[in-house]
Amino acid sequence: MLPFVGRDANGHAGAFRDAFRANEPRLLAFLTARLGSRAEAQDVCQSVFLKLWERVDELHGDNLTSLLFVTARNLATDRMRSSGWRARAESLDDEGALTAQIADDAPHAERVLAARHELKVIGAILQELPEKCRTAFIRYKFHEESYAEIAAAMALTESMIRKYVLRAMAHCAARYAQLEGWE
Repeated sequence: MLPFVGRDANGHAGAFRDAFRANEPRLLAFLTARLGSRAEAQDVCQSVFLKLWERVDELHGDNLTSLLFVTARNLATDRMRSSGWRARAESLDDEGALTAQIADDAPHAERVLAARHELKVIGAILQELPEKCRTAFIRYKFHEESYAEIAAAMALTESMIRKYVLRAMAHCAARYAQLEGWE
């Protein structure tokens, strides 16, 4: 059973705050290297805290460090895409040039190969999960089914489906972090 991170009897989420504070320097260093800007890294680091704080009642303590770094990586990637898009859009002076720039945003061959490799890694990580856990997670994340729909289809309770999804997310985050060398 994973230790629960959600609010304690006094309504505090101390375990999450402690994990965030303990990892904040490494998180900032990781984000600064990724984004090339300490100010951007601080903004994203704050966004990581807020994004996870919104879900603190669903978090489990076993893989908080992995979850922090995976969330940071995703938010940094979103930030880079967004800022790159804005910079290109500002440099274009008419709608025709904007359309031409969008057409040039096709991924390069290296990126396609890297994405295929990442999908294989994710597939392998998912195969490590028990069948019911994997099925619940895939239906929830990839088929966008509700807990109630999955529970009915699998003849399980919604509570069990939630546990499976959380367990799968924690496992995937931890294994991906391990494979990326973050832990």
